[in-house]
Amino acid sequence: PSPTRGRMRIHSLENVDKALQFLKEQRVHLENVGSHDIVDGNHRLTLGLVWTIILRFQTEDNRETRSAKDALLLWCQMKTAGYPEVNIQNFTTSWRDGLAFNALIHRHRYHLASWGSSALHPTPTLSL
Repeated sequence: PSPTRGRMRIHSLENVDKALQFLKEQRVHLENVGSHDIVDGNHRLTLGLVWTIILRFQTEDNRETRSAKDALLLWCQMKTAGYPEVNIQNFTTSWRDGLAFNALIHRHRYHLASWGSSALHPTPTLSL
C-alpha cells in the first residue's frame, strides 16, 4: 500500500503500521515493537528492529551470501568511501579515532557533524 500523506502523528502511525505489516508478511520477527515506539523515537526498539531487518534480509553478493556482520561492514565501507583518512576494515580498531563514526553521521545528516580539518585531527584521549 502507498503511504498516507500528511504531517500529523496519526499519519505517521499509519505509515509505520503499513511498514510493520509488510515486515510481518515477510516473516520478520517483531517482538514488542509497535508503530508508536518508532514514531515516538524509542532508540532501543528502533535499532533492534533495524538489526532484525538486517539479519532477515542479508545482502547477497553474486553467488555467495555474506553474514550480517560482513554485510554491515561492507555498507559502512561504501558509505564512507570518499572520506579522507577513513578506512574501515573491522568493528574495533577502525572506529577508535571517531573518524568513521563522524563520516557516517556526516554522510546521512551532514548538518549534525562537521567534516573538515578538525574532523581529520581527532583530539587525543585525555589521561587522568
